[in-house]
Amino acid sequence: MNTKKLKFVVNIEIMGAFGHTVFEDDEGLDWFDEFCDGGQQLQELEQAFAGVNFNSDEFIEYEYCIAALVAAEIIAAAGGNPGETYPDADYFEPDEESGHQVTAPVWTTIKGYIHSGLVISAQTAIDKVSGDDRSELKELWEESEYFDEWKAYIGDLKKRLSF
Repeated sequence: MNTKKLKFVVNIEIMGAFGHTVFEDDEGLDWFDEFCDGGQQLQELEQAFAGVNFNSDEFIEYEYCIAALVAAEIIAAAGGNPGETYPDADYFEPDEESGHQVTAPVWTTIKGYIHSGLVISAQTAIDKVSGDDRSELKELWEESEYFDEWKAYIGDLKKRLSF
């Protein structure tokens, strides 16, 4: 196995990712589930963006980056522009083993949250996650052979927020 491929395998294990979108990432799916099951509040979306946009730490941690991207995906989906890997109806069915069922998003409520300032916060957070040298998520993807796919995904997400 070459070093580059080994590095990507290590990065995937660190990230818990099985693809380049946030809905192919364990942390991303966990954040999405918590948002859906936790009342789907505007404050959760705002806090996700603030964790990146107002981060004064030396490093913007992976978890903050993922939360901001998932929150942006939720806004894009509420605006009628879900990504290809956005969870489909089957995702919200009860789990056969545990019986747990993720609460489906209430689009009328979420659409009511969307205003230009929230969209600008989302776009700013996406820019920081994908362009700031302090972004842990960007650093991990830069070290993988799938960085171009991730960048294309980020560009697509930004376009889907333009509604």
